[in-house]
Amino acid sequence: AVIPIREFAPDYYMLFATRRGIVKKTPLEAFANARKGGLIAISLHDSDELIAVRLTDGKHQVALVTAGGLSIRFDEEDVRPMGRTTQGVRGISLAADDRVIAMEVIHPQMEQESELLVVTEHGFGKRTPFSEYRVQTRGGKGIYTIRVMDKNGTVVGAKVVRPGDELMIITA
Repeated sequence: AVIPIREFAPDYYMLFATRRGIVKKTPLEAFANARKGGLIAISLHDSDELIAVRLTDGKHQVALVTAGGLSIRFDEEDVRPMGRTTQGVRGISLAADDRVIAMEVIHPQMEQESELLVVTEHGFGKRTPFSEYRVQTRGGKGIYTIRVMDKNGTVVGAKVVRPGDELMIITA
């Protein structure tokens, strides 16, 4: 992830998400003193992979979307701040063959005008108002955002959009 930072303000966080459903929130100040060789931002298992990082103020809501069509929405405050070298906590419980493909954050004040767009591997898309996703506690199984079938394939992308937004979807 590439995130432009003007200053390392004390009230901001880096929010991480991994393929295995782990989320981690680290104070932005923890990254202020970068060394020549870089800093460890998160510890990952060998079978895990970082999929998203967002700059937040700690007051957002988080949506994790899986390839199997499930999603979970929870308050960012459910994730306590952690140090740089920690692994994080469970954001969503996954089935053995599922994986997280997207993390989106949204401020609760913008919920009414926002929608979650999911796109499947066979080109199908579905837009659902963000308000239709109930707020849960992190670590749950989530709810179906789209049914995955042979016709539409697994979910390959998700994004928070607003009416009037224009999108470009690029295939392999």
